[in-house]
Amino acid sequence: MLTVGRVGHKVTVFERADRIGGLLRYGIPEFKMEKRHVDRRIEQMKVEGVEFKTNANIGHNVPVEDLKKILTLLFCAAEPLKPAICRLQAGS
Repeated sequence: MLTVGRVGHKVTVFERADRIGGLLRYGIPEFKMEKRHVDRRIEQMKVEGVEFKTNANIGHNVPVEDLKKILTLLFCAAEPLKPAICRLQAGS
């Protein structure tokens, strides 16, 4: 993800939860991995120009049609705790 940012592309991360970190933040107990490590990496990414939008549930409160108008590429990472099927159509 950061590689594309380093070569001049704008990177935006849409996070469904109220805090960035996904499975690292919510799926791993604090005693196994301190969340300060996640926070430190997020801060590094912000310094490198990555924009984060929380409470952004694509397809629900963030319409896919709106994203198609402003994004060149959309990578969706499905929730690891639920099975998901991603259907992508070339050119859309």
